[in-house]
Amino acid sequence: MTKAEQKYVIGIDLGGTFIKAALFDLQGALLEKTKLPTQAEAGPGTVVDRMALAGTSLLQKANLTTGDLLGIGIGVPGNHDFTTGTVLFSPNLDWRHVPVKTMLESKLPVEVYLDNDANAAALGELWQGAGQGAQHMVMITVGTGVGGGLILGGRLYRGATGSAGEIGHTILVEGGPRCNCGIQGHLEALTSAPWMVKRVREALAQGQESSLTNVVNIEAKDIFKAAGEGDALAQKMVAETAKYLGMGLANLVNILNPELIVIGGGVSKAGSLLLEPIREKIKELALEVPASSVQVVRARLGNDAGSYGAAALVLHSRKIL
Repeated sequence: MTKAEQKYVIGIDLGGTFIKAALFDLQGALLEKTKLPTQAEAGPGTVVDRMALAGTSLLQKANLTTGDLLGIGIGVPGNHDFTTGTVLFSPNLDWRHVPVKTMLESKLPVEVYLDNDANAAALGELWQGAGQGAQHMVMITVGTGVGGGLILGGRLYRGATGSAGEIGHTILVEGGPRCNCGIQGHLEALTSAPWMVKRVREALAQGQESSLTNVVNIEAKDIFKAAGEGDALAQKMVAETAKYLGMGLANLVNILNPELIVIGGGVSKAGSLLLEPIREKIKELALEVPASSVQVVRARLGNDAGSYGAAALVLHSRKIL
């Protein structure tokens, strides 16, 4: 295939703080990437202008035009109408009913595809990450929040209103900690990075001994590091997080019978320290047959996962992936 015949896709990871965008060929090679502040406080018009700027910059770097693009994909946290490309609600951006697809297509004359960032992450891992070749896969991202995406029969499953896969908002403990959504006992309130840090700080305030006492601004990575070094409090927090993640995933194993569970997000960087107890909890709680066949692995795409996933939205929507 000559360059003139080749087509490309742009994937945009739209976050509350940064816009990350990358240009890919259809074989999955990342050719160019860029990152710029979102400036969400300036409103949707400014943010869309900045996404257009990111896309134009990528094309210029690669000496391409919009005519060389198959499409632009955008992954955004929140709830969306993916058929119209409208952000219904995104707390990270403080947006409601923003017609992103129409707005960006007026700036760049190319088809735009939009979906939840967790759905995009699942497609990215299916395309070029840990999920390649999978037909039945669960993707869960554990970081500031807990998101999920479902690949069933080789296709992204969105559900009746596009909200499928919200594993972070499944209830595990009645009357448990209150989630940011307002409901008590959600998985997100028991396993996300901010909640891990909150529980550690509470324990330290009660006088529990830990090497974390000497850390000024504790982050989840500090807890995992301390746990790996034998700190008892940190190990307790990691064990608790793994227990609840294992419980939530065991439920999904029984309901969906996936062949693969891919865990991404900042908390996944703990590696086997977290994955091994999750695997054990699934074996303990899930039915024997689906539990024996499912694999639990760490996501592979790292810091570029959002861009890969957004680009994969284009391919999935056009039945290429």
